[in-house]
Amino acid sequence: MKVDSDVPHRIVFLYRCSLNDAMTSTCIIGAGYVGLTYAAGLASKNLKVNLVDVNTATIACINKGTCPIDEPGLEKALKDGVKRGLIHGHAILDLVFAESDVFFVCVGTYCDDAGNINLAQVRSVAQAIRDCFKMHPDAGYKVICVKSTVICGTTDSVLLPVIEESGMKAGKDFGVAMSPEFLKEGSALDDILNPDKIVVGGIDQRSIDAVKNVLKAFLKDSDQHKLIETDVRTAELIKYAQNSFLATKISFINEMARFAELFGVNISMVAKAMGMDSRISPKFLNAGPGFGGSCFPKDVKALYSAGKKAGLDPLLLKAVLDVNERQKRHVLELLQQHRQVKGLAVAVLGLAFKANTGDTRESVCRAVIPGLLALGASRVKVHDPSAFAREEVKKDFPPDERLTYHDTIAEAIKGSGACIILTEWDEYKRLKFSEFTTMAGNPCIVDSRRILDRKAFEKSKVQLVILGESESRDFKP
Repeated sequence: MKVDSDVPHRIVFLYRCSLNDAMTSTCIIGAGYVGLTYAAGLASKNLKVNLVDVNTATIACINKGTCPIDEPGLEKALKDGVKRGLIHGHAILDLVFAESDVFFVCVGTYCDDAGNINLAQVRSVAQAIRDCFKMHPDAGYKVICVKSTVICGTTDSVLLPVIEESGMKAGKDFGVAMSPEFLKEGSALDDILNPDKIVVGGIDQRSIDAVKNVLKAFLKDSDQHKLIETDVRTAELIKYAQNSFLATKISFINEMARFAELFGVNISMVAKAMGMDSRISPKFLNAGPGFGGSCFPKDVKALYSAGKKAGLDPLLLKAVLDVNERQKRHVLELLQQHRQVKGLAVAVLGLAFKANTGDTRESVCRAVIPGLLALGASRVKVHDPSAFAREEVKKDFPPDERLTYHDTIAEAIKGSGACIILTEWDEYKRLKFSEFTTMAGNPCIVDSRRILDRKAFEKSKVQLVILGESESRDFKP
């Protein structure tokens, strides 16, 4: 038995762990940040991790301790797990089905531009488990827990019925649960090892308890209050509600940054004062070029789309998405307000959607790079500290005479008439004025992440334009 090989990037993670003197064999099915990080996290807790992947090349890679994801601390944890014999790769799901008691589904759930969620991988997993039940009718009671981000109703109305096609009955022969992940790219492993909460929703208490028995490995005895028990659909909505709220905070402060630019105000002081209110907090109040990555854009779109299908008009979510897309375009507008882009060589610093990750999905660079080329830039010189990020962007924007990728910041900046900073990498935060002296003419720097010190540029020929602030006093009420 294997998972459908037609589904892209299908990786299946399986691990066995022992908690409270009771052997619980657990199978995690999933790819990417969630599955691999949970596998490494469990291994760090001295729990055995078996990794199953239909791609034998991927298995060989993992067994060598090579991490396919650019994530801080993950490769070290993976190598350590392999070295200690806690992480092993396998290729067939069927071989470990009978001995496993709890299954975590951590596969990708993508959506199109309209927000229609693609559940192909979830269905594929359900079908694989169904077929395993058919081959092992006496395998015993199993619990299948979805960790993938899925819209309300997916777990109980999509996954559950497919598994029941095996002849097994939910609540009797197997349990069903949903436990969303709350990982941040750039700190995924730490988020797993030090969770602020663990949410477990189930169709019954037996399902909930089985999942808790595994995930409590990440909690101290004093942290049991962080476990939240609920029903399946509530657990599904908690994930979407949280991501949508955080995205809303980002779009809100970016909207305020536009006001700050028009009114001659520094948005940093506005955000600082707001964040001191305990009801608001300073987190996610950093004005910037808009949110990206694999979660916020997808999840807000999916929740908006689901609401429309259910007969609701989610006005706030629509506004969050609209503001975010406008903010990406605003980065180019800031440059256009100060320089003629046609015929200009422009350095672009930052491809990843945020620092400390190689993920470029929905990154603002995917709007800025083609935008600069369309505006007639003579050359776009790109840099990102992550080689993984550079290679990912190259797939969609191949290098040519006008678009070049550089291994160093100095190479990208040299000879450019303008520079746009898109990602808040530490390497960019440490840049000094002297490092921009190799730029051509009277250069302009657009700092969309607000990481450079304006005072350092005051007496130079370099014009520093910082998103979310200006000295304009043109507006009068």
